[in-house]
Amino acid sequence: MIGTCLSGMSPRPGFIDRSIVVVRRQNLIGLAQFTARSFLGGSLFASQLQQAYFRFRQHVPPRLLYHADHFRVLRLLNGSADEIQATANRLLLELLADIVVQVPHYRDQLQLDPRAILQAKSAEEVIRLFPYLERETVMRSPERFLSDRYRLYPLHRATSGGSTGEGIVVWRNKRLIDIEMAFFVAAWGRYGFRFERSRTLRVARDALRPIEEPPTWINGNRLMLSPRHTGPRWLDTIRRDLEAFSPEYVYGYPGAIDDLVRLFGDRMPTSKVRAVLLTSEHAQEDQLLRIGEAFQAPVSINYGMTERTNIAFRELRDGRFSPYKLESLYGFSENRLQNGLFEIVGTSVWNDVMPLVRYRTADYGHIASNGMIRQLDGRGQDYLVDRNGHRIAGQMIRIDDRSWRFLRTYQVRQSRPGECKILVVPREEPLDAASLDPLITLLKQQWDRHFDITLEQVPDIPLTSSGKRRQVVCELH
Repeated sequence: MIGTCLSGMSPRPGFIDRSIVVVRRQNLIGLAQFTARSFLGGSLFASQLQQAYFRFRQHVPPRLLYHADHFRVLRLLNGSADEIQATANRLLLELLADIVVQVPHYRDQLQLDPRAILQAKSAEEVIRLFPYLERETVMRSPERFLSDRYRLYPLHRATSGGSTGEGIVVWRNKRLIDIEMAFFVAAWGRYGFRFERSRTLRVARDALRPIEEPPTWINGNRLMLSPRHTGPRWLDTIRRDLEAFSPEYVYGYPGAIDDLVRLFGDRMPTSKVRAVLLTSEHAQEDQLLRIGEAFQAPVSINYGMTERTNIAFRELRDGRFSPYKLESLYGFSENRLQNGLFEIVGTSVWNDVMPLVRYRTADYGHIASNGMIRQLDGRGQDYLVDRNGHRIAGQMIRIDDRSWRFLRTYQVRQSRPGECKILVVPREEPLDAASLDPLITLLKQQWDRHFDITLEQVPDIPLTSSGKRRQVVCELH
């Protein structure tokens, strides 16, 4: 029986050593870049090594850049739906058998027989033996989720924060990073996009610069644009550099790219953009429609998180949205119904470094039987509490199209139930009452049953350390 623990028992021979073998097969060029990123941090040498990597990678065969499992995933994704499901089921069973032996948290809390897990037919039945995993549990002791096998190996440490709320620490190795990239390659390759070669405008954390420095620079095949520079002060410089670089693709945070679009008044100085590729933030449909219209290109939106338990993509093309499609080969996804909300719960089928099984993401959206999510309903920490005690997604409080003519950005803040403050940043000069009164009147008409709404004009809304601007800040959580 699965529930019987055999002391000292390991899964079948060959499985336990699998990850050690693939670590030793890692390519030298990609591993050097990974090591610099993981251990040298923001040092000058690390920066120079990173720049050299991005400058020359287009001339290097992919086999020297990516782990072998990167290409394995690409091959698997070309299989039939039944083949993909069978592979995902086997990978998840192997993972669950491994972690009850190698990971302290699961080894100490679950009395499960790894051999019986490997012999099971349905990973879905086995995973139900694992309890839901709370974010707070991981935050208290993240090292207890790290596999014993990897404690002496080079690992990349990442923390969430900014738009995703309170920080959580996770570790990954290069193999996992390259496996995840394979899903992006598969999703975005249909637009002709290649990370190593495509001329790309990049607007995200890795492009951040101090505000007194110029907003753009060239890094290999990428034009880097700092998210904190998308204001009127840099309009002419950004226009000049965009016209000179002529990007084929735009890749970055939805909020930062939406700021860029509104900076140019929906008339972008680009003419050859083939696709806009968005990651790392929740985005509203009006934002996506504005971005797609400005660039006259399809928009691909990625759903994922620092914890790397689920991944999904959706598309906006010709004014129509497809639903999010969760990748079953990436992770096992399920819903947890609570208070009428469908929380997304995930388990990566590849992550044997720091496995999070049945991790509660605090993201909400109903998962259909085919793995589709029609609409993400927001992140848990972005829900507001109205005067009746009901929870409402903060992203639902929106600025009307007319007001965008004189506003650059805004933020919804809540510190008390039933109250909301809307911070607004003027596009240029401070706004008078004649401009602000129609906006506050409209917001009160829409939300007066739920909130006492006030409006405050501010010179700017600071970005988080990762270069994002939080649209909703609820201090009640």
